[in-house]
Amino acid sequence: MNKIFSKGSLIIYGSLTLLVLIAWGMKAICKDVQVRATVHPLYVELGNPIHFSDSSLNVHSVTWDFGNGDVSSQRSGDYTFNKEGLYQVRLTIDNSNSVNYIVNVKEPDSSIYKVPIKILAPDTAVLYERVMFMIDGKVDKCSWEFGESGKKDSEGKYVFYSYSRPGIYEVKLVVQGMTYPVCHTINILDIRDNSCHFPGHINPEDFCRYPLLTATIQECLQKISDKKGVYNTNYHKVKGLLRASDNLPVLINETKEDRLDTYCKILWLAGKQNSIVIQDVKIEYDGSSKIKRLLITQTSNKENKN
Repeated sequence: MNKIFSKGSLIIYGSLTLLVLIAWGMKAICKDVQVRATVHPLYVELGNPIHFSDSSLNVHSVTWDFGNGDVSSQRSGDYTFNKEGLYQVRLTIDNSNSVNYIVNVKEPDSSIYKVPIKILAPDTAVLYERVMFMIDGKVDKCSWEFGESGKKDSEGKYVFYSYSRPGIYEVKLVVQGMTYPVCHTINILDIRDNSCHFPGHINPEDFCRYPLLTATIQECLQKISDKKGVYNTNYHKVKGLLRASDNLPVLINETKEDRLDTYCKILWLAGKQNSIVIQDVKIEYDGSSKIKRLLITQTSNKENKN
Protein backbone atom coordinates (compact mmCIF):
# COMPACT_ATOMS: atom_id res chain seq x y z
CA MET A 1 0.00 0.00 0.00
CA ASN A 2 1.40 3.39 -0.98
CA LYS A 3 1.88 6.09 1.61
CA ILE A 4 -0.32 9.12 1.10
CA PHE A 5 2.16 11.46 2.84
CA SER A 6 5.86 10.99 2.88
CA LYS A 7 7.99 12.06 5.81
CA GLY A 8 9.28 15.04 3.88
CA SER A 9 5.83 16.23 2.90
CA LEU A 10 4.67 16.05 6.49
CA ILE A 11 7.52 18.31 7.54
CA ILE A 12 6.62 20.81 4.82
CA TYR A 13 2.91 20.79 5.69
CA GLY A 14 3.74 21.13 9.37
CA SER A 15 6.02 24.08 8.76
CA LEU A 16 3.36 25.84 6.65
CA THR A 17 0.76 25.26 9.32
CA LEU A 18 3.08 26.71 11.98
CA LEU A 19 3.73 29.80 9.87
CA VAL A 20 -0.01 30.32 9.39
CA LEU A 21 -0.58 30.04 13.13
CA ILE A 22 2.25 32.50 13.82
CA ALA A 23 0.79 34.95 11.28
CA TRP A 24 -2.65 34.70 12.85
CA GLY A 25 -1.10 35.20 16.29
CA MET A 26 0.83 38.28 15.17
CA LYS A 27 -2.30 39.69 13.57
CA ALA A 28 -4.25 39.13 16.75
CA ILE A 29 -1.51 40.78 18.81
CA CYS A 30 -1.50 43.82 16.53
CA LYS A 31 -5.25 44.17 16.82
CA ASP A 32 -5.07 44.05 20.61
CA VAL A 33 -2.41 46.75 21.04
CA GLN A 34 -3.18 48.80 24.14
CA VAL A 35 -3.17 52.48 23.19
CA ARG A 36 -1.26 54.66 25.60
CA ALA A 37 -1.52 58.27 24.48
CA THR A 38 -2.28 61.73 25.82
CA VAL A 39 -3.38 65.08 24.43
CA HIS A 40 -3.32 68.14 26.68
CA PRO A 41 -4.68 70.61 27.33
CA LEU A 42 -8.10 69.84 25.87
CA TYR A 43 -9.12 73.48 26.45
CA VAL A 44 -6.61 75.89 24.94
CA GLU A 45 -6.50 79.54 23.97
CA LEU A 46 -5.89 80.40 20.34
CA GLY A 47 -2.15 80.77 19.75
CA ASN A 48 -1.14 78.34 22.49
CA PRO A 49 -0.01 74.80 21.53
CA ILE A 50 -1.33 71.42 22.60
CA HIS A 51 1.05 68.58 23.38
CA PHE A 52 0.42 65.11 21.91
CA SER A 53 2.27 61.96 22.94
CA ASP A 54 2.03 58.20 22.27
CA SER A 55 3.83 55.57 24.36
CA SER A 56 2.02 52.43 23.17
CA LEU A 57 4.09 49.22 22.98
CA ASN A 58 4.79 47.11 19.87
CA VAL A 59 3.92 49.92 17.50
CA HIS A 60 5.23 50.20 13.96
CA SER A 61 3.57 53.41 12.79
CA VAL A 62 1.40 56.20 14.17
CA THR A 63 -0.67 58.90 12.51
CA TRP A 64 -2.01 61.97 14.29
CA ASP A 65 -4.92 63.65 12.50
CA PHE A 66 -5.73 67.09 13.99
CA GLY A 67 -9.19 67.37 12.47
CA ASN A 68 -8.35 70.24 10.12
CA GLY A 69 -6.40 68.41 7.42
CA ASP A 70 -3.05 68.51 9.22
CA VAL A 71 -1.39 65.20 10.14
CA SER A 72 1.79 64.08 11.85
CA SER A 73 3.62 60.75 12.05
CA GLN A 74 5.67 61.73 15.11
CA ARG A 75 5.17 59.80 18.34
CA SER A 76 5.06 63.09 20.30
CA GLY A 77 5.24 66.81 19.74
CA ASP A 78 3.40 70.15 19.92
CA TYR A 79 0.75 71.52 17.60
CA THR A 80 -0.90 74.96 17.38
CA PHE A 81 -4.32 75.50 15.81
CA ASN A 82 -4.78 78.66 13.72
CA LYS A 83 -8.57 78.97 14.20
CA GLU A 84 -10.92 78.66 17.15
CA GLY A 85 -13.41 75.81 17.30
CA LEU A 86 -13.89 72.18 18.33
CA TYR A 87 -11.42 69.73 16.77
CA GLN A 88 -11.41 65.92 16.82
CA VAL A 89 -7.80 64.83 17.16
CA ARG A 90 -7.40 61.17 16.13
CA LEU A 91 -4.45 58.88 16.76
CA THR A 92 -4.23 55.80 14.49
CA ILE A 93 -1.75 53.04 15.36
CA ASP A 94 -0.54 50.61 12.67
CA ASN A 95 -3.49 51.59 10.47
CA SER A 96 -5.87 49.68 12.74
CA ASN A 97 -6.29 50.87 16.32
CA SER A 98 -7.41 54.45 16.88
CA VAL A 99 -8.47 56.79 19.67
CA ASN A 100 -10.12 60.23 19.53
CA TYR A 101 -9.73 63.42 21.59
CA ILE A 102 -11.89 66.56 21.43
CA VAL A 103 -9.91 69.80 21.69
CA ASN A 104 -11.69 73.11 22.33
CA VAL A 105 -9.77 76.06 20.90
CA LYS A 106 -11.13 79.41 22.15
CA GLU A 107 -10.30 83.07 21.80
CA PRO A 108 -7.81 84.47 24.35
CA ASP A 109 -9.27 85.86 27.57
CA SER A 110 -9.92 89.55 27.02
CA SER A 111 -9.69 90.31 30.75
CA ILE A 112 -6.98 92.81 31.58
CA TYR A 113 -6.30 91.03 34.86
CA LYS A 114 -3.90 88.23 33.98
CA VAL A 115 -2.38 88.21 37.49
CA PRO A 116 -4.81 86.98 40.17
CA ILE A 117 -6.23 89.64 42.50
CA LYS A 118 -6.30 88.80 46.20
CA ILE A 119 -7.83 90.35 49.31
CA LEU A 120 -5.44 90.98 52.18
CA ALA A 121 -7.42 90.76 55.42
CA PRO A 122 -7.53 88.65 58.59
CA ASP A 123 -9.53 85.43 58.66
CA THR A 124 -10.81 86.25 62.15
CA ALA A 125 -11.74 89.50 63.88
CA VAL A 126 -13.97 90.57 66.76
CA LEU A 127 -17.18 92.49 67.06
CA TYR A 128 -16.80 96.26 66.44
CA GLU A 129 -13.13 95.86 65.56
CA ARG A 130 -11.96 98.27 62.87
CA VAL A 131 -10.71 95.79 60.26
CA MET A 132 -8.52 96.82 57.35
CA PHE A 133 -9.11 95.27 53.90
CA MET A 134 -6.45 95.71 51.21
CA ILE A 135 -5.95 94.57 47.61
CA ASP A 136 -2.99 92.49 46.47
CA GLY A 137 -2.68 93.33 42.77
CA LYS A 138 -3.22 96.15 40.30
CA VAL A 139 -6.80 97.45 40.24
CA ASP A 140 -8.21 100.59 38.64
CA LYS A 141 -11.80 100.75 39.91
CA CYS A 142 -13.45 98.54 42.51
CA SER A 143 -16.11 98.33 45.21
CA TRP A 144 -16.49 96.32 48.43
CA GLU A 145 -19.38 94.31 49.87
CA PHE A 146 -18.70 93.14 53.42
CA GLY A 147 -21.69 90.81 53.61
CA GLU A 148 -23.47 92.47 56.54
CA SER A 149 -25.59 95.11 54.81
CA GLY A 150 -26.36 93.13 51.65
CA LYS A 151 -25.22 95.97 49.38
CA LYS A 152 -22.14 97.88 48.25
CA ASP A 153 -20.42 99.29 51.34
CA SER A 154 -17.30 101.10 50.17
CA GLU A 155 -14.89 101.90 47.36
CA GLY A 156 -11.13 102.16 47.30
CA LYS A 157 -7.98 100.06 47.24
CA TYR A 158 -7.86 99.82 51.05
CA VAL A 159 -10.79 100.35 53.37
CA PHE A 160 -11.84 99.86 57.01
CA TYR A 161 -15.00 98.20 58.23
CA SER A 162 -16.48 97.31 61.65
CA TYR A 163 -19.02 94.51 62.03
CA SER A 164 -21.93 95.01 64.42
CA ARG A 165 -23.08 91.37 64.46
CA PRO A 166 -21.04 88.20 64.99
CA GLY A 167 -20.97 85.51 62.33
CA ILE A 168 -19.14 84.27 59.24
CA TYR A 169 -19.23 86.74 56.33
CA GLU A 170 -18.18 86.52 52.69
CA VAL A 171 -16.41 89.71 51.66
CA LYS A 172 -16.70 90.49 47.94
CA LEU A 173 -14.36 92.72 45.97
CA VAL A 174 -16.01 93.73 42.70
CA VAL A 175 -13.36 94.81 40.19
CA GLN A 176 -14.22 96.59 36.95
CA GLY A 177 -13.25 94.35 34.03
CA MET A 178 -13.52 91.09 35.96
CA THR A 179 -16.46 88.72 35.42
CA TYR A 180 -16.59 87.39 38.96
CA PRO A 181 -15.86 89.08 42.31
CA VAL A 182 -12.84 88.23 44.46
CA CYS A 183 -14.04 86.70 47.73
CA HIS A 184 -12.67 86.40 51.25
CA THR A 185 -14.27 84.72 54.27
CA ILE A 186 -13.98 86.36 57.69
CA ASN A 187 -15.25 85.05 61.03
CA ILE A 188 -16.45 87.79 63.38
CA LEU A 189 -16.26 86.64 67.01
CA ASP A 190 -18.18 88.01 69.96
CA ILE A 191 -15.64 88.41 72.77
CA ARG A 192 -18.56 88.62 75.19
CA ASP A 193 -19.46 84.99 74.48
CA ASN A 194 -17.60 82.77 76.92
CA SER A 195 -18.12 79.74 74.67
CA CYS A 196 -16.30 81.43 71.81
CA HIS A 197 -13.22 79.50 70.63
CA PHE A 198 -10.46 81.85 69.59
CA PRO A 199 -8.12 80.82 66.77
CA GLY A 200 -4.97 79.02 67.86
CA HIS A 201 -6.29 78.77 71.44
CA ILE A 202 -5.54 82.44 72.04
CA ASN A 203 -6.42 83.62 75.52
CA PRO A 204 -9.37 86.05 75.35
CA GLU A 205 -7.42 88.57 77.43
CA ASP A 206 -4.53 88.59 74.97
CA PHE A 207 -6.90 88.65 72.00
CA CYS A 208 -8.77 91.67 73.35
CA ARG A 209 -5.52 93.62 73.62
CA TYR A 210 -5.12 93.32 69.91
CA PRO A 211 -4.19 96.87 68.80
CA LEU A 212 -6.98 97.33 66.27
CA LEU A 213 -9.59 96.38 68.87
CA THR A 214 -8.43 98.79 71.56
CA ALA A 215 -7.90 101.37 68.83
CA THR A 216 -11.61 101.14 68.03
CA ILE A 217 -12.50 101.95 71.64
CA GLN A 218 -9.98 104.78 71.63
CA GLU A 219 -11.49 106.15 68.41
CA CYS A 220 -15.02 106.14 69.88
CA LEU A 221 -13.90 107.92 73.06
CA GLN A 222 -12.04 110.52 71.02
CA LYS A 223 -15.19 111.17 68.98
CA ILE A 224 -17.12 111.70 72.22
CA SER A 225 -14.47 114.15 73.37
CA ASP A 226 -14.47 116.02 70.05
CA LYS A 227 -18.27 115.92 69.80
CA LYS A 228 -18.06 114.14 66.46
CA GLY A 229 -21.07 112.05 65.58
CA VAL A 230 -23.92 111.08 67.89
CA TYR A 231 -23.00 110.62 71.56
CA ASN A 232 -25.28 107.61 72.11
CA THR A 233 -23.91 105.85 69.03
CA ASN A 234 -20.30 106.05 70.21
CA TYR A 235 -21.13 105.33 73.85
CA HIS A 236 -23.18 102.21 73.11
CA LYS A 237 -20.55 101.01 70.68
CA VAL A 238 -18.00 101.07 73.52
CA LYS A 239 -20.45 99.30 75.82
CA GLY A 240 -21.26 96.71 73.18
CA LEU A 241 -17.62 95.99 72.49
CA LEU A 242 -16.91 95.45 76.19
CA ARG A 243 -20.33 94.01 77.05
CA ALA A 244 -20.13 96.32 79.98
CA SER A 245 -22.70 97.98 82.18
CA ASP A 246 -22.86 101.71 82.87
CA ASN A 247 -20.98 101.25 86.14
CA LEU A 248 -17.90 99.58 84.63
CA PRO A 249 -14.91 101.09 86.53
CA VAL A 250 -12.64 103.39 84.55
CA LEU A 251 -9.17 104.39 85.73
CA ILE A 252 -7.90 107.64 84.22
CA ASN A 253 -4.15 108.28 84.11
CA GLU A 254 -3.63 105.67 86.85
CA THR A 255 -4.98 108.06 89.49
CA LYS A 256 -8.65 108.96 89.07
CA GLU A 257 -11.45 106.37 89.13
CA ASP A 258 -14.91 106.80 87.66
CA ARG A 259 -17.82 104.88 86.11
CA LEU A 260 -18.02 104.35 82.38
CA ASP A 261 -21.24 106.36 81.94
CA THR A 262 -20.05 109.24 84.13
CA TYR A 263 -16.64 109.32 82.49
CA CYS A 264 -18.12 109.48 78.98
CA LYS A 265 -20.60 112.24 79.95
CA ILE A 266 -17.79 114.34 81.45
CA LEU A 267 -15.72 113.65 78.33
CA TRP A 268 -18.62 114.89 76.18
CA LEU A 269 -19.21 118.04 78.24
CA ALA A 270 -15.63 119.08 78.93
CA GLY A 271 -13.62 117.38 76.20
CA LYS A 272 -13.74 119.95 73.42
CA GLN A 273 -13.17 122.91 75.75
CA ASN A 274 -10.13 121.28 77.34
CA SER A 275 -8.92 119.61 74.10
CA ILE A 276 -8.79 116.17 75.69
CA VAL A 277 -6.73 113.67 73.71
CA ILE A 278 -7.19 109.94 74.37
CA GLN A 279 -3.64 108.62 74.15
CA ASP A 280 -4.08 104.98 75.09
CA VAL A 281 -6.74 102.44 76.04
CA LYS A 282 -6.22 99.10 77.78
CA ILE A 283 -8.57 96.46 79.19
CA GLU A 284 -7.81 95.04 82.62
CA TYR A 285 -9.07 91.58 83.58
CA ASP A 286 -9.54 89.78 86.86
CA GLY A 287 -8.40 86.23 87.60
CA SER A 288 -11.44 84.68 85.86
CA SER A 289 -10.83 86.51 82.55
CA LYS A 290 -13.72 88.91 83.19
CA ILE A 291 -13.32 92.60 82.46
CA LYS A 292 -12.32 94.38 85.64
CA ARG A 293 -11.97 97.95 84.41
CA LEU A 294 -10.98 100.18 81.53
CA LEU A 295 -7.58 101.90 81.72
CA ILE A 296 -7.43 105.31 80.01
CA THR A 297 -4.41 107.50 79.38
CA GLN A 298 -5.30 111.04 78.30
CA THR A 299 -4.09 114.61 78.25
CA SER A 300 -5.88 117.95 78.06
CA ASN A 301 -5.07 121.51 77.12
CA LYS A 302 -5.71 122.51 80.71
CA GLU A 303 -3.11 120.06 82.03
CA ASN A 304 -0.56 121.21 79.47
CA LYS A 305 -0.93 124.81 80.63
CA ASN A 306 -0.31 123.81 84.22
